[in-house]
Amino acid sequence: MNTDRTCLIDVGGGMRDVYGAGVLDCFLDEGISFPRAIGVSAGSGNLVSFLAGQRGRNLRYYEQYAPRPEYMGMKCLLKDGNYFNLEYIYGTMSREGGEDPVDYDALAASPVDFRVAACDARSGKTVFFKKSMIPRNDYRIIMASCCVPAVCRPVEIGGRRFIDGGTAIPIPWKKAFHDGADRIVVILTLRDDDILEPVGHGLLYATLLAKYPKALRILMNRHKTYNRQVEEILRLEAEGKAVVIAPRDLYGVTKYDTGSRASPQALRRRISRRARKDPFRRVRKPARGEITHPSISGRYMWTSRQRDIRSRQQKSAKR
Repeated sequence: MNTDRTCLIDVGGGMRDVYGAGVLDCFLDEGISFPRAIGVSAGSGNLVSFLAGQRGRNLRYYEQYAPRPEYMGMKCLLKDGNYFNLEYIYGTMSREGGEDPVDYDALAASPVDFRVAACDARSGKTVFFKKSMIPRNDYRIIMASCCVPAVCRPVEIGGRRFIDGGTAIPIPWKKAFHDGADRIVVILTLRDDDILEPVGHGLLYATLLAKYPKALRILMNRHKTYNRQVEEILRLEAEGKAVVIAPRDLYGVTKYDTGSRASPQALRRRISRRARKDPFRRVRKPARGEITHPSISGRYMWTSRQRDIRSRQQKSAKR
């Protein structure tokens, strides 16, 4: 695949995006780069480290720091109204002088056209921030993209309040093509045949998001949007316009995984290590029913299953 106009998209997914961290480390190991990238939710934080060339940094956050009580969990929610302590993660930890800071100079020097998706809580519309809009030691744009609605307080930027970038547009593939990409590489954090369920506890969400009715309406229908967009990118993959990288197993790790289960760090490490192999897991002679894509690195051949999208639609309709 000619990378001159290829766009990399990391869709995020809370703690599940430890998978994306592994995929991006794989790209760094293999010397694979992209001229364009779009980060959504946790994917925006992952891509910051990727563009800065900080291999292993993302995994340290998911594995070493996440179990800390000040990082995430019910104590954070009850204390500050934020299940994910975004100020601690992308402020205290990530600024210069922090325990594991972003290499801002490397990030700023990266030639990649990087966009960060965040949803305006009042209008319900998605805003795509440019990399140049991220000031040194001020990662509120990343915080905004990662601000899970209802369990995190909206992040204010320029007088506007923002919530999770995946609220309205979970997979911004249309944005990538609109900006000039001719191919996309999408990192999912659910299996490509998973059907996203409707958000539960609707009354609770309605209470917590009473000030943001448009965002609430979009959130209540997000599962439909996500499921439709997965079908769309699978069609693009069948046409040779996309490569979809998705986990085969997340071993029970969830979006809100606080690390309370047995050996959570080991699980996340396993997911990340396996993810480093996933982009090339099908590097072989394509079998019948598979579509061959030229390699994005020039050294590998990508193949993808001819997925039965119709069966996925039927599965979705039953829900």
